[in-house]
Amino acid sequence: MAMYRIGIMVDQLHLQAWQLNCVQELQLSGLARIEVIILNQHPLSSKKSSNFLYKLYRKVDRFLFKPAQDAFKKQFIYSLLEKTTPVIPVQPIQSKYRDAFSSENLNEIASFHLDIILRFGFRILSGPILALPRLGIWSFHHGNPRYYRGGPPAFWEVMEKQASTGVVLMRLSEALDQGEILYESLTQTDPLSVERNAQKLFWVSSFFPVRVLKRFALDPLVVPASSPIAPPAPLKRNPSNWQMLALLTKHLWNTIDRKFDEWKLPAHWEVGSANVEIIQISGNTVIPPKSFLKNPFPNTYLADPFPVKEGKTTWIFAECYDKKSAKGSIVVLDGNGLGHRVLEESWHVSYPFIFSVNDTFFMVPESSQVGKLYLYEAIKFPFHWERKSILLAIEGYDPTIYKNEKGFWLFVNQKSHELSSPFDELHLYFSPTLTQAHWEPSPLNPIVSDVRKARPAGNIFNWGDQLIRPAQDSELRYGHRIRLMEITNLSLTHYQEQEIGRVEADAPALGIHTLNFQEETAWVDFYFRK
Repeated sequence: MAMYRIGIMVDQLHLQAWQLNCVQELQLSGLARIEVIILNQHPLSSKKSSNFLYKLYRKVDRFLFKPAQDAFKKQFIYSLLEKTTPVIPVQPIQSKYRDAFSSENLNEIASFHLDIILRFGFRILSGPILALPRLGIWSFHHGNPRYYRGGPPAFWEVMEKQASTGVVLMRLSEALDQGEILYESLTQTDPLSVERNAQKLFWVSSFFPVRVLKRFALDPLVVPASSPIAPPAPLKRNPSNWQMLALLTKHLWNTIDRKFDEWKLPAHWEVGSANVEIIQISGNTVIPPKSFLKNPFPNTYLADPFPVKEGKTTWIFAECYDKKSAKGSIVVLDGNGLGHRVLEESWHVSYPFIFSVNDTFFMVPESSQVGKLYLYEAIKFPFHWERKSILLAIEGYDPTIYKNEKGFWLFVNQKSHELSSPFDELHLYFSPTLTQAHWEPSPLNPIVSDVRKARPAGNIFNWGDQLIRPAQDSELRYGHRIRLMEITNLSLTHYQEQEIGRVEADAPALGIHTLNFQEETAWVDFYFRK
């Protein structure tokens, strides 16, 4: 396989941790080699100096919420690169906001025959440099360019209570913020801290270049890219002192109000049902919160319902969350108020995904707390289960298995980094058999990187000739609603899906995040605060 020749544009030889991780991921992939460092000899900032209150807020926020794995900690670039990696010093031709390159510098860079230049430095680029690498200059924009351009990154989304914060990898063009988007992701905005919001955003972006190269390696004739954003969002700037005072006052009040509501009205879930006829697969469905399943376990709530029919009996498996111990177990209910605890571990378990193979029932619950997915076998269904094996040694969220004529497909959310969100990224694995399974990851992983439609929300099911994957939409809040995604192409090297419908809970419920069917009944869980 051909190696992609990459150059790195920097303002100094010390890079931030997320940038170094980006370089390291490229090197470990076996797809790329860093050929040259392009060093700015006269770096200028395009930004105006920050005002006092903004600086003070960011220092306090960083002091309170800076993680051990700090995305912005600087380290010498040669701690990763070979000491012989050449450096091209560049004195850019500078205008008010833009940097261009002399013909001498262009010729020297061209001699390396680069496929890609990663931009970690310089200002807005202009001129022939943009077309010099075969696949262009790739640059990060930490913010959703449809709504936020400029800066500071991850700041305005928190202050303006935006539900999500975006990040893109873009191939640059002469038009500012109008390049082709090579990769993008959306995550739920941290409601409290700009620092925390920025940390997870910058860490996840460090994996984007290697993901694009893996996709490109599958089809070298096409670079995956979407059209430029049009029209671009207005430019944002660092807030003035008066702006910052108003923003902080409002932010503080919102935080106090939110924390008081969380204390006064803690999260609560209930399992309910509805007639399958009300579900609009192609369209929007609003399910009234009623027909609740009786919960026989005191001081708990039930969520994640998975119905299983055995003979004439329909059993409802669910997570039973103990409010005192803050730990979940798996219970089974018969629909008449009788329940039995069937799986309890020393760690939290939830999302009891159950399926059968050759008349034997198996369960793969979520057990992300221990960093493993376990396969359980029913010794005496539905009450007695035995841990059979480790299905996959990963920190996986809401594992969902789909079986077809080729074998078993595992859909599961994973975090690309310790500080990433478990809501955002869906991974795909395949195994031809369940016993002694070797789960092969898709080179496209993650196949979805979007808080609105990544995390599984129940069994993948057929509706006529459509294959539907229910997905949690946690953009506004965890468990807000479900998006129905039609899978149109399923293989390890090609995956495509499209949204065809949504399922929401009617008031007074605040959300819904599991949808499963048993004959004429749809089983769901409703989110409340009470």
